[in-house]
Amino acid sequence: MVGRLHVSDIDSDDTPVMMTFYPLSRGEVRRRTRKVNWPDLRMLFHVETGGEKYDPFHDLSNMSSSARERRETLISYLISDVHWVFLLQHRTFFYTLYLNSDYLRVLRWNRAGIMVTKPVFYLDEPSVLPRLVWRLTHLTDEQQGLDTSVTRVPVGSWDYEAMHELALPNYELDIPYNEGVELPPYTPSSSAPVSPSSSTAPDASQTSPSSDDERVFRYVRQGFAKSLEDVWPRYCIKVGEEGREFLVGKPVTSSEELFGRGCNCYIAVDCATGNLVWLKDSWRPVDERSTPEGEVLKTFADDPKMSVPTLICHGFVKQSGATSDHGRTSTDLDADAAPSPATQEREKSTAADDGRVIGVKRAREEDSQPQPEAKKRTRQATTRLSEYAQYRLVVKEVALDLERFTSAWQLVRLIFECIKTHSRAWKEYGILHGDISEGNILICPTIAKKGGKDVVVWHGMLIDWELARFVDKDGKPIRPRTQNTPLLSWQFASLDAVRNPDKVLGVEDELEAFFYVLLLNAVRFLRSTLPQRAVAPFVTEFWDTFKVYPNGSVECSDLKQKAIKRARLECIGIGDVLFCDDGCAPVHPLNDLLLELLRRFQARYALLQWEADRSMDSLIPATRVVLGETSHNVAPNPPVAGQSQARPAKPPLSAKTIELAHSLKTHAGVIKLFSKWMIDQGWPLHDKVGDRLPDDYVSTRRFVEVRVPANAQQKRDMGRKRQKFEDGDVGGALRRQSK
Repeated sequence: MVGRLHVSDIDSDDTPVMMTFYPLSRGEVRRRTRKVNWPDLRMLFHVETGGEKYDPFHDLSNMSSSARERRETLISYLISDVHWVFLLQHRTFFYTLYLNSDYLRVLRWNRAGIMVTKPVFYLDEPSVLPRLVWRLTHLTDEQQGLDTSVTRVPVGSWDYEAMHELALPNYELDIPYNEGVELPPYTPSSSAPVSPSSSTAPDASQTSPSSDDERVFRYVRQGFAKSLEDVWPRYCIKVGEEGREFLVGKPVTSSEELFGRGCNCYIAVDCATGNLVWLKDSWRPVDERSTPEGEVLKTFADDPKMSVPTLICHGFVKQSGATSDHGRTSTDLDADAAPSPATQEREKSTAADDGRVIGVKRAREEDSQPQPEAKKRTRQATTRLSEYAQYRLVVKEVALDLERFTSAWQLVRLIFECIKTHSRAWKEYGILHGDISEGNILICPTIAKKGGKDVVVWHGMLIDWELARFVDKDGKPIRPRTQNTPLLSWQFASLDAVRNPDKVLGVEDELEAFFYVLLLNAVRFLRSTLPQRAVAPFVTEFWDTFKVYPNGSVECSDLKQKAIKRARLECIGIGDVLFCDDGCAPVHPLNDLLLELLRRFQARYALLQWEADRSMDSLIPATRVVLGETSHNVAPNPPVAGQSQARPAKPPLSAKTIELAHSLKTHAGVIKLFSKWMIDQGWPLHDKVGDRLPDDYVSTRRFVEVRVPANAQQKRDMGRKRQKFEDGDVGGALRRQSK
């Protein structure tokens, strides 16, 4: 293995010097250059000065603002470097060395977090550093963290060239994907498509139904060609127990965070058939009780009414000790010699800085708890890391993002099809999706026969069933949700799910999520009374902002809560938010559809609050003893001491409110509503405009700390206890007694 010294391109004292190590087999890495060869990198060595004061892994009770800022910069720099390694290589873990002044640490990174050794004072023991480097560089590929189920595709190999050929435009087989386009007559070719070499044959039980149609939608081939960047390595990935092989280049979508699920998705080449397919590679907590996504899709495999991806193969990847924080690799990394007396003295002063596991927060879309601000992320409490397992899934369809819709009517229809799929999964199979969000509703172009001609037809497709749960006939999960089952999509979660992240999601929660998906795309892409300058602030406040109270409770923004409570969309300083037709008049049929949905959600939360209040009141005596008149409770006719005074009864809700709230318990009411609106209303044809969000807009969760007076906080705590009481068996018993 060869090492190379890199000095940061950033002119700052806060960024460390970096040493990179590469295998000797990669001859081209010996060239002197300032660029890091990330695909071939085997180990990083960061060199820093300043000692414990600037060590992000050392606990200090008192820390200056400058030291804190430097620590934050350093840990961000380290995470960024390791993230690039995980992005361009397929790894289960990665070792780095961290040298600060006169001591050394070994860091082991994986999707769960960082494991850090206690400091070793290498100046007192000069043999420690060279022996440690020797041991690390002589580990096997697997011991160094390389994923052994993935192999690099050499430049110029048969597979490498076959990928190039498959990326070239094919004017005979490439077809347009716009909905309604009539396709020319097609005659299946007698010649087989270009297929890379494969050592595995397809398993009939794991493949999608065979088809002689070799046509490819143009966007699929273009997406695959875009993934074949020269600077990006190409890999052959094995999936499933049978080890079916797929060739991939750059991921189409990748996780923006190092820690967590680390989901990467590819347009891949199936080596068994030569077809372009969709491959998903992710990590999931071992103790997460959801069913693997492939098993869920297999349940739907023979149902043509389910608009879900077609499973090809799936399976967990067998790795040895990928993300577990317990146990050791077969090769010890310790220095064998006993510490010197000088080191023993220094270790007395750093006794609290023992080897530790740094629990780092997961990515924003993957976190089950509120995301702290960046300045609070650099030092998390020492904790024991969760164990993650790697899981891969391959499906037939390569779909389009929902934002590619062409009109409001089409948007409503696509979401409506996903609601019907969601309803059928719940009613016929006892499965709830668990993560309804914009990214999980896609457009799937298909070829249908109309009047004897092939026509492109778009369908809404519900994907990412990795958090799906099997439920019984009463809607209760067969396997309960655990603390490690995350709430992934905070933007689209219901008000109740945000307030109670550990609650069991129901149909009504997921129908509310569908509403938020519909509304977000309408705000972004349709004409409305919302001025261009107000779109980004409105989206940030409505979808990305959350309130955090001193007791740790979290709620959606006031803007979203008011929209549900009042059944009305408003923007501060603007007024009502209404969508416009082709003539820019605010008379779009979508307005009334959104209003009808808002009225149902308004009724649901009114009923939840009423039931919670009534259950809590049933615990409090209906009369209270008045102790006597004081200076602050004087009344015109004060009651006599010891006399009982009746509590006012909670006024009942209207029958209409209860009916609307109960309509969300199943899909029938919402499906009927969508069906009526799509058929009976006159929809504009040209109501979609360009994305009204700025090009540089980044959706990031924003948590606003709310400071409330003591009495208001007590009232809020009582409300939380009331909600917990309502969800418990005692609350249910009281409700049954009061009926």
